Amino acid sequence: MLRSLHSRLILGAIVALLSSQATVRAQAISPVIVEYHGIARGQFQVTNNTLFPLDVVLEPFSFAVDEKGHPSYRPLDAQIHVRLSATSFRLGAKQNYIVYYEASADALPAWFTIYATVTRANIHPDVRVAFQLPHTVYLLPKTTVDRESVVFHERAKSDGSVQIEVENRGNDFARVQGVELITDSGKKTLPGFPFFPHQRRILSVDPGTGRHAERIVLEFP
Repeated sequence: MLRSLHSRLILGAIVALLSSQATVRAQAISPVIVEYHGIARGQFQVTNNTLFPLDVVLEPFSFAVDEKGHPSYRPLDAQIHVRLSATSFRLGAKQNYIVYYEASADALPAWFTIYATVTRANIHPDVRVAFQLPHTVYLLPKTTVDRESVVFHERAKSDGSVQIEVENRGNDFARVQGVELITDSGKKTLPGFPFFPHQRRILSVDPGTGRHAERIVLEFP
């Protein structure tokens, strides 16, 4: 009896997890990233493409990004002020919900993420699975990083790849739109990334067998 009950509970959890994989693909938030000069008066949309209702809870977080591009989140910094038109709501099947917000900061640049934590409504609490959808906001001044603030530190590795350390020595935020590694037989491209004030960012690029790296280019707006 106990073994049968235990098996049913495991099976129920597996079914919930399998259905949750389809659920997360049917949920969306847009836009994912936005930039404002000074005060933000924005909106984003949460979409439910499933056939069942969802519960959504909104919470803003501050974050930092390390030298390899990995973010870490923390409670919203006291100098960032965010007002949301709603902090929680139920989203019906095949429905959209628009959230409006205002945001400001005591000093610029500043950035934060509003996470929408989504769970399926009316499901057994023992097998409930939550998903988080991010809407990231950058509050920027009109100034941007200048050429003198960007410093390259090249580190050739023994396996033939190239590791570049890029440093932003300025107080401004910039968005690198793309990275190009120029080799003796062509070029390779890497995606862009947000470049935070006083941040060091490490880029590892393999130019390919028999190729030699000649130049690396960061593309800014």
